[in-house]
Amino acid sequence: MTQTLDRPPLRALPSGRRRALRFGAHFLEMCAAMCLAWMVVTLPFVAIATAAGTSEPVRAWPELATVLALVAMSAGMAVQMRWRRHSWQCIGEMTAAMVIEAAVLLTLAAAGVLPRGDLFAWFHGLMPPTMVAAMVLRLDVYTSPLRHQHGATPASAP
Repeated sequence: MTQTLDRPPLRALPSGRRRALRFGAHFLEMCAAMCLAWMVVTLPFVAIATAAGTSEPVRAWPELATVLALVAMSAGMAVQMRWRRHSWQCIGEMTAAMVIEAAVLLTLAAAGVLPRGDLFAWFHGLMPPTMVAAMVLRLDVYTSPLRHQHGATPASAP
């Protein structure tokens, strides 16, 4: 007798598990959009740094690299969220979480509490938990199905 390891369709999964999968999918989609945006910005950043005589721009200019990553990744995330018809409030909250994280880290680096050379790594390392914290505040939004809400207007979308 053989057993099959067929998975039940998503709609048949318990509600809590389905919501967790949707939460994870939202998170991964935002991360993918952010990484793509950062890659687009990295190319000119490295080219300019090379022209300026720096082979390691993140080490040479950690504050600039952190701010560029913040702007590029926030923009990529905002585009993805808007494409999914998230409200401007949700986009603003997620962006604010990242801005606050960067501001705290830049302040700690400027005060000498955090070594400048570690700034960029800390920013990227703390980004996922910062995003998850912002997402947890709106579980209803981030556990909803991943699809366009074509019937809803952008202003009224979650």
